[in-house]
Order: sequence, then structure tokens, then C-alpha cells
Amino acid sequence: MLCKLFLQILTAQPGRHLTVYYQPMTGEKFELEVYDGSTINATKLTLVNQWTGVKQTVTPVSTSSNAIYIRFRYSGSNGANVKFVVADDRGSKNVK
Repeated sequence: MLCKLFLQILTAQPGRHLTVYYQPMTGEKFELEVYDGSTINATKLTLVNQWTGVKQTVTPVSTSSNAIYIRFRYSGSNGANVKFVVADDRGSKNVK
């Protein structure tokens, strides 16, 4: 089984914070991890997967700094629809 991996580091202006707002998700065999900082060694803010994110509301999470590290893994064959919006505390948005 082929595993797909997506990594993204997003930053805001110094002094600002980022918040992830999750949208409805569908699919199987996926994991979305969000870390409070620019590396995987930062504090994990949330783990969303097919058991915790499908057909239920996922609480938004916010960083304590201006950086967020996002890691998405998918190993299914039927697809996954995972959407979220990252916004800084001034309202600037980045849709993924």
C-alpha cells in the first residue's frame, strides 16, 4: 500500500498567532497532525483521523507562536476529503 505524505509549515507575521478551523471531512485511512511551531518536535496540538474527524465537529486549535507545522498522511484507496482553514489572529486566511 502506497502512503502519501504532505508537509506544510505556515507562518504569520511575528507576534501573531495562527488558528486552524476544520471543515467537514470524509474518507478513510488518513491522519492530519497539527504542531505548535515550525517542526515536528513542537507540541502536537491535534490529531485528526478517520475516527475523530469524520461526521463530527473538530474543535479549532491555536498556536502560541507565529508558526504551525501540518502533517497529512493518507494510505487508503477510496480517497479522503480533508479541508481546513488556517487564519492568523488578524483574519488573514489560507485554505488547504
